[in-house]
Amino acid sequence: MITVFTNGCYDILHPGHIDLFNYASTLGDRLIVCLDSDDRVRKNKGLCRPINTLAIRSKIISALKPVTSVISFDSDEDLCSIFDTYNADLLVIGEEYKYKNIVGEDFVKKVIFYERDTRYSTTNIIKNINNR
Repeated sequence: MITVFTNGCYDILHPGHIDLFNYASTLGDRLIVCLDSDDRVRKNKGLCRPINTLAIRSKIISALKPVTSVISFDSDEDLCSIFDTYNADLLVIGEEYKYKNIVGEDFVKKVIFYERDTRYSTTNIIKNINNR
């Protein structure tokens, strides 16, 4: 059984996220989405985030057909522990991380970089809402 992971905030779900989940799910037998905790999102994205709480994000993503399960994490160590516990085969992550340190890369067999569709961005969705 091939276990595929992806991780992130996934605060306001948009077509780019759906495309990522659909793609990642084709690479293995199960797709596990790891969600940043609310505190971690605030730390990384700012005090006005997340827009949707972890409970809401988890419920929405869990309902998506390509997603097998959702697990939350609060630190880099938590994420590495999840990868280790589930014997992660693949980590699918956005291509913007290609030349950056990838948390947990030592705990997966292979990292696959996903070419994001730049038409979609949670940050831009929030800006559009605020500018109305």
